[in-house]
Amino acid sequence: MGRRSDNLPLALTNLPCSCGGVLRPHRMKGEYDASVELGLPTVVTGSWLVERCDKCGGVSLPGAMLEALSDEAVLLLLKLERRLSGAEAKFLRKAALGVGQEELARRLGVTRVTVARWEGERSLSAPHDFELRGHVAADLLKKTRIGGGWWRQRRAKLVELVTGVLESARSAEAPKRPPPLRLAKKVA
Repeated sequence: MGRRSDNLPLALTNLPCSCGGVLRPHRMKGEYDASVELGLPTVVTGSWLVERCDKCGGVSLPGAMLEALSDEAVLLLLKLERRLSGAEAKFLRKAALGVGQEELARRLGVTRVTVARWEGERSLSAPHDFELRGHVAADLLKKTRIGGGWWRQRRAKLVELVTGVLESARSAEAPKRPPPLRLAKKVA
């Protein structure tokens, strides 16, 4: 990737913002609420590159950054020592498995209505939580065998999840309003 003179990696520039301004590379530090982008309450802390509008100051996260945040969020959800909320279950279905309700229902041997009910509930039942997390972890473990990349580097964490954390999460119900996930990012 090319470099700019101000030590920011070369990025798409001069992209229009909906306000009429122009999105330009910007190094961001501190906290950013990525809840809208990820569809799950999420706060990102650290230092990373974004596209920022020179007129309204709006921020756009690059696609690669969103993918990395999504992957980190999947791991954090799998490690929770409580049952998943409906929103968290929906996030895992979409972000980790990339399937619709019908496909997940088929894979797990339940109906689509059952999956829709999980996603609308405050908390999944212990058996359904365990089954969903186990399925996500198994799917991710398959990805680590197929090729390199992010998940391959985290294979040990996934194996640990499958053997330990999943069992302990069965007893604690999800809170009425789950706190935001806290993700840390650092770009050199």
